[in-house]
Amino acid sequence: MNTVAIKDKIQELEKARLTLHSEKNMRELLNCAGHQMNITVTFGGSYQVRITETNKCYREQIKRGYEMVQLGLIKMADKGIDNAQRRVAKLEQELKELVNASS
Repeated sequence: MNTVAIKDKIQELEKARLTLHSEKNMRELLNCAGHQMNITVTFGGSYQVRITETNKCYREQIKRGYEMVQLGLIKMADKGIDNAQRRVAKLEQELKELVNASS
C-alpha cells in the first residue's frame, strides 16, 4: 500500500475543497443578500471602483449603473465554482483509484 501517495492526494483534495468553499463564499457575497461588506473591483491592478453602496437599512446594494459589472463578476465566480467542483471530483476519483489499487 502506497500510503505516501494516498496522503499526498488527500492533502491535494483538502486544498481543492478549501478553494471550492472560498469560491462559493465569494459568489454569495456578490448577491448582496443583506451583508455589510463593500464590493470593490480592481482594473489593471491599480484602479479600484467600489460597485456597492449602503442603503437606508445599512445593507450593501449595487450602485445604479454597475449592474453589468456585477453580472460579469457573478459569471466569473460561477466559472470558478465549476472549475473547483471539477477539480474536487477528479481528485476524489484519483484517490478512490489509488485506494482500490493498493488494496
